[in-house]
Amino acid sequence: MLRRLITLAAVALLALAVRLPAAAQDSTWSLYLLNSSTNQLIRVYLDGRQENVDLGLPAGTYLGADSVDFTNGGSRAAYCVVVNQADGTYATLNVKDLSGASAPISMALGKTDGCWVNFSEDGGQVAAGVVRHYAGDPNADTNVPAWELLVFDAASGQQVAEMNGDKAASAGFDTSRTIMPEVRYFANGQVIFAALAWGTEGFPSSPAYFWQVSGDSVQAIDRWWRWGLDSLPTTGELVWVELDQSAAAAEPGGPMPQGNVVKLADKTGDEHTIYADSSWVIMGAKFIDNGRELAINELQGFDQSGGMGNQATRWIALDRSGSTSNLATSIGYSQLAPAPDGYVYLWASDNSASPLLTLEYRSGRETVQLWQQQANNGITWSILWSAPTGTADSLGSFPTVSP
Repeated sequence: MLRRLITLAAVALLALAVRLPAAAQDSTWSLYLLNSSTNQLIRVYLDGRQENVDLGLPAGTYLGADSVDFTNGGSRAAYCVVVNQADGTYATLNVKDLSGASAPISMALGKTDGCWVNFSEDGGQVAAGVVRHYAGDPNADTNVPAWELLVFDAASGQQVAEMNGDKAASAGFDTSRTIMPEVRYFANGQVIFAALAWGTEGFPSSPAYFWQVSGDSVQAIDRWWRWGLDSLPTTGELVWVELDQSAAAAEPGGPMPQGNVVKLADKTGDEHTIYADSSWVIMGAKFIDNGRELAINELQGFDQSGGMGNQATRWIALDRSGSTSNLATSIGYSQLAPAPDGYVYLWASDNSASPLLTLEYRSGRETVQLWQQQANNGITWSILWSAPTGTADSLGSFPTVSP
């Protein structure tokens, strides 16, 4: 009888392995889910394992998607803790090894209106963007720059570099604007950041800025400031969303950019349109399936004659032959992130106060459920971070299309 039970268990495990895509059996790749209401943090692996992670945050701390980052392997976290005091809000940057119980390295950032963080590609440094005050505020301390981008050694916590609005003014930066320096590239001692409008809709504006961290000046750089931006470092490709004024475009019906084309620039700098849509609003694009495809996020065009209603969102896949396929269409919340040989998809069953949230890993024709939970107080869960993926060999070029 015991031998029979062991045999049946072995068969069951074998069947499970057969059902899982090959990449799903990779026990190293992971992502983090965050409950923004409770700051509960869960690490989810492709093989289905889950780990609760405690950052030791003080009560009342808000942990936003931009105020935390992880090293590529997901084993170390950098995050800002913002505390309200009588004369304003103060931030502390923490770097913590998540595999041990040791206390985090902490760096006091002083009085801030916001704090965003990014690890360098190799995890050796961490950058903290902070907003000190609003440009033109008559009560602001003008001896302090309106914003700063600080770089720290991730092992010791020592500050090694600083960029701010005063230094950037030499590159034609408009000091009358209040911005958050949003880091979009950080590797090899180089940073590219976009000037993200702060205290408004949060849209970036041209240009972005290139900073050699060992120096005290920046250079204006094109494209990296664009909306809906993603890059594939191994091929040098950059994709983003634009509004082509010569073509028809759907109305978003809300405070968001109006996009009708996806453009791509290759490593030579040549750019061309690879996707166009006049009936849906294009919101963003990201490389999935190890660079073989782009996942394009769209919002159903707003029909003013039909009232507000519920606008659907959808994700479509664009492959390198130019063919498209539908990944998902939903009225409820959805979020997508690249995963090995595919992508992960977080979606809500509906827009009610207690939808069912499901996280799936999709690869080829296989779908594996990784996590599921009933929401009781609205949709507070999101994909906070996902580990990088590899790039497939011998990738072709996306063909050019006309808007």
